[in-house]
Amino acid sequence: MSTFLEYWWVLVLVLAVGLGLKRLLRRETDIVWKPLDPNLPWDSAPDDALRAVYDYVVGFSDSTIAWYQRRRRPKRNWGVVLRVGALLVTAAAGLVPLSASLGLAEIPAVWSTVLLGTAGILISVDALGGFTSGWVRYMLTQQKVERARDVFLLEWNALKMAKTGAREMLERAKTFLAAVGKIVDDETQEWATEFQNALKEMERARKTAAEIERTGALEVSVKNPQAVTEWILEIDGSQRGRTSGKNLAITDVFVGTRKLKAYGRDAQGKTLSDEKTVKVEGGATVSKELELA
Repeated sequence: MSTFLEYWWVLVLVLAVGLGLKRLLRRETDIVWKPLDPNLPWDSAPDDALRAVYDYVVGFSDSTIAWYQRRRRPKRNWGVVLRVGALLVTAAAGLVPLSASLGLAEIPAVWSTVLLGTAGILISVDALGGFTSGWVRYMLTQQKVERARDVFLLEWNALKMAKTGAREMLERAKTFLAAVGKIVDDETQEWATEFQNALKEMERARKTAAEIERTGALEVSVKNPQAVTEWILEIDGSQRGRTSGKNLAITDVFVGTRKLKAYGRDAQGKTLSDEKTVKVEGGATVSKELELA
């Protein structure tokens, strides 16, 4: 119960992010534009038919621009909140060890780990939701469609001034429509690739965390290293290192109770050794001291 009370704010943060994501996803809609009549009066009223085509392609581009403009605003807001939040939480984690020096009440060191973990969660949410990257991607896509529309409008009016035939003008509208569609397709493909990469990164992080939980580290020291020319460390019968100094650090040690043995030869060739057991915990470094005799 006390642990829950200490970390209540983490639960509140997760709930707030979850509710925000739910609201954002619920409001997501596809681009909507007026359909084009498949039976335009090309024989009886070609000018009206061209006007309908013009209204259709411009309406499609305008709807696309409006959609990206509308959708990038919440992405920008969420991206700023998550990134600034991660920055502030990381800064707070760095101040935890200095709390006593700053004249504040001493904060337990575990809070530094909790804050760094929270910063990682915020960045992961931003990456998975594509908020910061989506904001930039939507803005660039909107600008591309706007430029394509402006070029089309100028060329359409130039074709009208030149009294170009309906077939050529229809072909120009088709080219413009295909260009806008390709811009949207490219943006969607970029989003899909980005989302897949975020999922792969999260899976790699999960596997790394699982590996950390299954292994720990040892800091083994010998009281009298001068008694031997060098000493060798074995863990569960397997040699893991050797040194002539006092300390030896070993990583990637499986969790559980492990048997340590340190041994070496003195100047007369006599073997000196010591054995002890140690309990290794996942993601932690355990210190153990031995004395060769």
